[in-house]
Amino acid sequence: MTNNIIELKNIQKYYPLDKDKLHVLKSINLEIKKGDFVIIMGKSGSGKTTLLNILGFLDRLSEGEYLFKEENVTKLSEKERSKFRNNNIGFVFQQFNLIPTLTIYKNVELPMIYNNKYSKEEKDKRIKNNLEIVDLLDKINQKPLELSGGQQQRITIARALVNDPDIIFADEPTGALDNDTSRDIMELLKELNNKGKTIIMVTHDQDLVKYATKIIRLKDGVVVEEL
Repeated sequence: MTNNIIELKNIQKYYPLDKDKLHVLKSINLEIKKGDFVIIMGKSGSGKTTLLNILGFLDRLSEGEYLFKEENVTKLSEKERSKFRNNNIGFVFQQFNLIPTLTIYKNVELPMIYNNKYSKEEKDKRIKNNLEIVDLLDKINQKPLELSGGQQQRITIARALVNDPDIIFADEPTGALDNDTSRDIMELLKELNNKGKTIIMVTHDQDLVKYATKIIRLKDGVVVEEL
């Protein structure tokens, strides 16, 4: 029994390119432990977002093996992947991906709609608890565009937490924010990590590595450094 929540074995990722193929990830071997705060870094085109998408079941690997909590999840069907993703993973994106016509309450509720395992009362409790965690319970009936960028990102974190996932994946979560707001978001993610959440984050911002327990640097689809 290991403490690994994720293990990648010899991962390759290709994309079709005319009559050839583009080799984006090359022989990636990786172990991530429960409770890690992992930051994946690299220049544009290094493969970091592709790696995050494979880890988060948003894209499929071409070759290799993916173990999640020691279960081989490499060949799950699309339906199985969708269910697995919804039950185990929360996402925080650079552009927030909130639905502007829905209230904050309804935006945070979205991940729970797809798993049908909560009563109406349990949903309500979870939504309010997670809005309290991000200190935005008072915005529950407002709509995303009525909030600042930092507040919108906090709402995406509440949404990511609502199914109590094992891992939060964050793709450039501070990329659209000013320095002070970025620091607030990173402190919130670190606080969640301190409470036991595994965080895997892509960024190009060197200043953010201080929050990490593990740093992975990619170059041309290869892990060139692991700290």
